[in-house]
Amino acid sequence: MKKFYLAGLLFLLFMLCITWKVHAQMEKLRFEHININNGLSHNDVMEIRQDSKGYIWIGTLDGLNKYDGYHFTTYQHEPHNTASLTTNAVSGIWEDVDGTFWIHPVNSDLNKFSPATESFSIANPLPGKNFKFDPRLIQELEADKEGMIWVYNQKGKGQLCRFDRTNNRVYDEDFSSQILNNPYNSSDAGKTIHDIFRDKSGELWFGTFGGGLCRFNPETETFTAFTIKQGLPGNTIHSIQEDDKGNLWLATGNGLSKFSITHNICTNYDIKDGLQSNQFTVGHTTPGASYKGRDGTLYFGGIKGLNVFHPKYLQRNQYIPPVVINQFKLFDTPVPGKQVAKEIELKHDQNFFSFEFAALDYTNSQKNQYASKLEGVDKDWVQSGTRRYASYTGVAPGKYTFRVKGTNSDGVWNEKDTSIAVIIRPPWWRTGWAYAFYALCFLVSAFTIHKFQRKRLIRIERERGREKELKQAKEIEKAYHELKTTQQQLIQSEKMASLGELTAGIAHEIQNPLNFVNNFSEVNTELIDEMQQEMDKGNLADAKAIAKDIKDNEQKINHHGKRADAIVKGMLQHSRSSGGIKEPTNINALADEYLRLAYHGLRAKDKSFNAALKTDFDESIGNINIIPQDFGRAVLNLITNAFYAVSEKKKQHPDDFEPIVSVSTKKINGKPGSYRVQVSVKDNGNGIPQKILDKIFQPFFTTKPTGQGTGLGLSLSYDIVKAHGGELKVETKEGEGSEFIIQLPV
Repeated sequence: MKKFYLAGLLFLLFMLCITWKVHAQMEKLRFEHININNGLSHNDVMEIRQDSKGYIWIGTLDGLNKYDGYHFTTYQHEPHNTASLTTNAVSGIWEDVDGTFWIHPVNSDLNKFSPATESFSIANPLPGKNFKFDPRLIQELEADKEGMIWVYNQKGKGQLCRFDRTNNRVYDEDFSSQILNNPYNSSDAGKTIHDIFRDKSGELWFGTFGGGLCRFNPETETFTAFTIKQGLPGNTIHSIQEDDKGNLWLATGNGLSKFSITHNICTNYDIKDGLQSNQFTVGHTTPGASYKGRDGTLYFGGIKGLNVFHPKYLQRNQYIPPVVINQFKLFDTPVPGKQVAKEIELKHDQNFFSFEFAALDYTNSQKNQYASKLEGVDKDWVQSGTRRYASYTGVAPGKYTFRVKGTNSDGVWNEKDTSIAVIIRPPWWRTGWAYAFYALCFLVSAFTIHKFQRKRLIRIERERGREKELKQAKEIEKAYHELKTTQQQLIQSEKMASLGELTAGIAHEIQNPLNFVNNFSEVNTELIDEMQQEMDKGNLADAKAIAKDIKDNEQKINHHGKRADAIVKGMLQHSRSSGGIKEPTNINALADEYLRLAYHGLRAKDKSFNAALKTDFDESIGNINIIPQDFGRAVLNLITNAFYAVSEKKKQHPDDFEPIVSVSTKKINGKPGSYRVQVSVKDNGNGIPQKILDKIFQPFFTTKPTGQGTGLGLSLSYDIVKAHGGELKVETKEGEGSEFIIQLPV
C-alpha cells in the first residue's frame, strides 16, 4: 500500500513538472513561424483561407499552397497547360457555397478552381453599363452577408465595387471615393485597399493604405474610419482577422494590433513580443496575408514568414500603471517644481509650454501609450502613442486643465487621468479694469455721439418740418383755391338748377294769363265782326250788347296782362343782384310764390306728379328786412326737397298715399321790442334716418342717386339762414315725414 501511494505521488510530481515545462514553453514561444523550410512555396504570403473541409489555402508570390496541417500541395502556372494558374502570384482566395474557389493572381484574370478536377478556368465578371472594370487589376475580394462579392482593383486611382455572382455582372457604382473622404487623409492614400474582411456579424471592414481601418454601414452605405487617433500603431492596415471573442486582429505597418469592436480600444504588439517583424508586407510593398483556423489559431504573413498564435494563450499585462507629470517646460526650458504643483500660473506672453509625463509600468516601458488633452484647446483626447510629451503654443489667456492618461506595455489603460490647472493671465489691456475703462470710454463716446447726433437729427427734422410745412401750406393753398373754384362752380350749378326750376314754374304761371289774353282777343275779333253785321242790319240794341261783351273781354285781357306783367316783374326782381343788401320783403308772398313756382317746375318735368299744397301764413308779420334773392333760394331748396321726398314715397306707395307739402309762417314773440319770424316747410314723405341726421347740412352730402343732386342745397340754405342771423333746424320721424324750420330774428 505504501508503494502504491509513493508511485502515485511520483506520478503527480511528474505531471506537475510536465505541465510546468509546457507552460514555460508556451510562455516563451508566444508565436510560431512557418516558412519555405517547412514546405511553403515562398516566404512572401499574400493570402490565407481555410476551406469547408479544413484545408488551409495560402497565396504567395510563387504559387498557391494547400496545407493539410502536415504537408503543402503547391499549384503553379504551367505555360502549356490552360487549366493551370494564369500566373503564380496569388493575392485573393474565396470559396463559394458550392465548393468552387475564386482565385485572383496578381495582374491576371480572375480564376475559378475546381478541387474535384484540380483545374483552373478564367471567370472574369462582365463590366457594368457605365462602369469600366479591369479584372486583371483585382487586389482583394470578399462576399457580404447578402452574397454580393466586393472587389477592389487598382484601375485608375483605385476602384471599390461589387458584383452579383449569379449573373456575373459588375454594378455601376464605385465606393472608393467614400473611403477617400476619410477626414484623416490628405491625399489619395486611403483610397488604396489592402484587405476586405467580413466579421461573424456580417459587417464589412476595409484595411487601407494610410487611411486606417474603415467599417461599412450597409443601411446608409457609408464608412467610419479608425486611425492612430483611436490608438492604432499605424494608419496602414495590411490584413484583418477576427478571434473567437469578436476582436479584430490587424496587421499594420508598425506591428500587430488587437481592436475591440465593442469599445474601440487597441492593444498593440511588436517585434519585442516575438513577432517575425513589425512589417506585414510581401517585398515591403504588397500586403501580407492572414487567416484564422477552425481552432481559433491566427495566421499572419509578413516579410520574414508566417506568424501563428492563439489569442487565448497570449498573456496580457494586467497592471494598471499610475501616470505622473514629471516635467513642465516653458520655452523648452524646464521649470523646477511645476510638475508637482496643482496649478500653474503664467503671464500672457508665456504661451509656449510643454508637459512631460510617464506611466509607471517598467515591464516594457517603451510600449506604454499615452493620450492627453488640454481642456479649452483640444476637443478630444489626443493619442500620442509612445510619445511622452505634449506641447502647446500660442494659447490665448484663460483657464485650462491639462489631462493625461496612459497604458501599460499591453495597452491596458488607466482611465483615471492625471491633471494640472493652467492659468494664463491676460495682459493689462485685457484685464477687467481695462475693460471697465474701455466700457466707460465707450459710454462717454457713445453719449457724446448720441448727443451730437440727436442735435443734428433735431436740426434736420426741424428743417424737414419747415420744408414739409411750407410744402403742405402750398398744397393747402392750392387745394383751397381749387376747392373755392369747385365750390363756386357747384354753387353756380345749384343756382342754375334752381333757376331752371323757377323758369319752368314762371313759364307755367305766364302761360295761363297769356292763354286768357289770346282767347279773349280771338273772341273780341269775332264779336267785332258780329257787331258790324248787326249795325249794318240796323240792330243797334244787339250791337250795343255785343259792344258791352267786347268791353268786358277787354277788361279781362287787361287783368291777365297785368297779372303776366307782375309775374315778369317778380322774375326780374328775383334775378336782379342785390349785392347782399337787405330790403323790406313780404315773407308770405315770397314763400307762396316759390311754393307755386317749385310745384309748377316739377309738373313741367313730370306730368304725372301731383301733390296737395297747403299754406298757413300769418298776415301780422308784414314786411321784414331780408335779402329776397338769397332767402328765396333757401326756401326754394327746402320746398324742392319736400316735393322730392313725397314724390319718392308716392313711387313706393302709388295707390294709398297722398303727397302733401305744407308751407307756413308764424310770428313768435321774443325779447321786449323784438320778435322772431318762423317759416316752416313740412312734408309727409319717408322722413330722414337718424344715422344720417347729423350729416344732412354737410356740403356735398346727398341721399339722391348719382347725377340727381349735388349735396349743396341744404348746405347753402343753412349758410343763407345763418348769414341772416337765423337758425335752420329739422324735425323728422322715419316713415312719417320731415319739417324744416327757419327762425329769423326781427
